[in-house]
Amino acid sequence: MSTRVIVDSNIVIDLLNGIAEAKTELLYHADRAISAVTWMELMTAFHAQRESGVMASEDYDTSVIFLNVFPVIDIDKAVMGKAAELRGHSLVERSKKKLALPDAIIKASSEVTGRTLITRNTKDFSNDGPLVRVPYIAKVSHRSPAITPNIFTAKADLIVVISDVAEPPTFSR
Repeated sequence: MSTRVIVDSNIVIDLLNGIAEAKTELLYHADRAISAVTWMELMTAFHAQRESGVMASEDYDTSVIFLNVFPVIDIDKAVMGKAAELRGHSLVERSKKKLALPDAIIKASSEVTGRTLITRNTKDFSNDGPLVRVPYIAKVSHRSPAITPNIFTAKADLIVVISDVAEPPTFSR
């Protein structure tokens, strides 16, 4: 039995960049979805990369087809209400970082649907709850600051250092 998950943008980008740990993590979970915010963030990046000439039209088309494989969790009234609650709480809780609205929507999408959020974003999503999983930590840098890499194909000129790989998820029956 696998866990139902919602995949954050950074994990999808890692997968598109060919980072093996992202692929390994997602293979553990048969029921994968993304939030509407993740879909919009990635489509925005695809459009910008295509329009700036960094991404070829064929790569754009392939990226869109790939992204549309994921079911999208829509922003309905339940998600909106939970996102407002999470963001509002972060605004008054002085000991925590203020949660940006897009991150609140992603977290709310996870909580409302009972899906575990798979992310590397430990700044905004605490790894201490039952619905958040940080499968690995990745530090990504570019070989040359003069190069604008195409982050969505294997042509990217990236240096990726993976650390703190989590144990494979366990599933209860």
